[in-house]
Amino acid sequence: MSEFSYFATIEEGDDPKLFLASPGDVQDLRLMAQQVVDDLDGVGGPANSMTMFAWETTLKETLFNDAAPIQNQIYLPSDPLCKGVVAFFGERIGQPLAEDFPTHMLEELFANNPSDYYKMVRHWRPEEADRGGFPLTGSTFEVLVAIATDRRFKNTASGQELPMFLRFLAPKDVLEIEDPGRAKWGNRKLRKKMMELFEEDDNALDEKRLMIREQLKSLRNFAMYLKHIGLEPIFEPDERKIEEDFRKYLASNFVLTRDPLLHDPFRGLQFYDVHDNRSYFGRDTDVKNALSAIEKMCNAPKKRNCYWIKGISGVGKSSFLRAGIIGSFIYSPKYQTDYAYSVNRPNHLLNASAAKVAQTACPLRVLFEKCADAIRERPNCAEFLVGGIAPLLEDFDKLEPEKRPEWAARKLTACLGNAEGQEPGARHNRLVIGIDQFEEIVDMLDDEKLGPHWQLFIKFMELAPAQPDIVIISTFRKERLDKMLRHPELNALWHDTSLQCTDLAFPSPTELENIIRKPFEDHGRVSLDDALVAALREKIMLHVDRPRATTSGSFLPLVSLALQRLQVNVALPLIEKQFERKEQDAAPQDALKAAAAKRPAGKDKPSRVRVGLKDAVDYLDLEGAIAELAASAMNEAKEANALAAGEATVDNLLRQLVRWSGRDDKQFFLPHVPLPTDNAEKSLAKALIKHRLLVDDGEAGILLVHETVLKKLA
Repeated sequence: MSEFSYFATIEEGDDPKLFLASPGDVQDLRLMAQQVVDDLDGVGGPANSMTMFAWETTLKETLFNDAAPIQNQIYLPSDPLCKGVVAFFGERIGQPLAEDFPTHMLEELFANNPSDYYKMVRHWRPEEADRGGFPLTGSTFEVLVAIATDRRFKNTASGQELPMFLRFLAPKDVLEIEDPGRAKWGNRKLRKKMMELFEEDDNALDEKRLMIREQLKSLRNFAMYLKHIGLEPIFEPDERKIEEDFRKYLASNFVLTRDPLLHDPFRGLQFYDVHDNRSYFGRDTDVKNALSAIEKMCNAPKKRNCYWIKGISGVGKSSFLRAGIIGSFIYSPKYQTDYAYSVNRPNHLLNASAAKVAQTACPLRVLFEKCADAIRERPNCAEFLVGGIAPLLEDFDKLEPEKRPEWAARKLTACLGNAEGQEPGARHNRLVIGIDQFEEIVDMLDDEKLGPHWQLFIKFMELAPAQPDIVIISTFRKERLDKMLRHPELNALWHDTSLQCTDLAFPSPTELENIIRKPFEDHGRVSLDDALVAALREKIMLHVDRPRATTSGSFLPLVSLALQRLQVNVALPLIEKQFERKEQDAAPQDALKAAAAKRPAGKDKPSRVRVGLKDAVDYLDLEGAIAELAASAMNEAKEANALAAGEATVDNLLRQLVRWSGRDDKQFFLPHVPLPTDNAEKSLAKALIKHRLLVDDGEAGILLVHETVLKKLA
């Protein structure tokens, strides 16, 4: 730009832009977005070599007129070469723009505002925040222009769209708190920072508090305004979840190749979850049959919507439930029904309830809250939970315990908002509840203290599937069926629903070959040599054919771990070598061509790296995989001078990570526990987390990824 003018335009021949708009208090999210786009550019990149436009970056790289507002000199979201808009808000809405700032492109949007209370105020005064107003700031202007542009595209039937990714860093129920100063907007990060900076200056601290309070009121008004014009704002307190959602936004709108961090087909010992549906391979027939059976069950008026997945330990029940069945319902365009879902392990429901409900373990209450929250996430269900979840939980707590199961089942059905007597095949909402490792409930039913709470849970399982729009799908170990049938309530439930079941067996040779090959092909860069696939399949089948007493039932996770090791230790280094060769070949050319060798766009992708048996021979010891990782973790802990007690440290850590249940058959489960405080145990736990044998779920605590680890650690 040679001279100042209102609103720069992207020059012909320049890269299309992904516009980044947000106040400076969410700098961490801004940097995350820029880093993700840069990372993706290295694995195939956004369509048309798209780059991200961020004011703090552009200011350093181009000449700007310091006397004019930034918004006068940067590209508008309505620019033809702006292909998408990303916006984050935390605790600030920004500073008002000049009163003569041009807004002609927003006139139609303002004219169609159905709210007389929540509105943009052009001649801004702080007191307007108490009257439902919000100022036109740089960030609100950019978001509103994006909305107006997208609606203009849709009204003209041009086929164009301007996809926007908008997130408020805040709890999902933040709008339910009318006083924004008491709410966790921005997770209170800015307010905490102000407290630290002005701790010894009361006058300055009071001044900053007033300023932030005005910003918060205005920000809440802006969010309410968006709701009134038909754009449901999304609130998310977890920055990791925001990054995951942002990657999905890029993948669905711009990215030609799959984002390896979003669709990681190499899960190791961890199960495949609902969002891993696109990376779940080898069970196509079983998944198809189960989906068909569940659909028929739900459409049969006298059927109880309760479905079972049984199988031996380690056969893949958790992944089948989460990624196979529920993932297909959520992500497949085949299903007309809009699904809300909640998948939980009984043990985790118990941990959460004990922490939240005044020393009283009430897993049904926790499940009800999770299900209501899942329903609220569905755009066409939100109106039925407009009052929030807190009042529902208060009603739940007031009920006599024996009345809670029926009330919870009916209330969840009401929240789904389906009209009575809907025509078959009409679009409607459905809630699917996954209970992973149902045998944990069977064990806890015998517990004197916990048993009564799980009896209520079982009652809910009897009643909820009788509602036409609630489905419960549970996994359990088939060897635990006899113990399950000792309980009269479970015996009756099984008797009524036992035919609604998938008996999951170990994959067939053909399925096993897909499990081995497909993750590498899905990743887009690697193919496995036939000899390597045959050798790995032979090792697996030899193990499966051994007598049950001599082998671990949890063998399929070892297969997944072996594939993960091949990817990390063999495939990725070969890919890096390929890039190095391409960069060397491009060395005599200019820098752009050299960069293109490493960051191909569109169809100009590198040829696949082929991994042969010779490359992978050191990584085919399936049973030794966990032992190797465990040994590495032990050595790292020893090097840190923390593992002074050796075996005693391992024993102490395992006692915390394993909880025994049942007096006769010595069954156990793996709970979430706090990170140990003892230096030796803490050091070992961190080393195990690094090697993916332990999972760190933040506030929930740590847990072993799978029982198979016990055999290799003990």
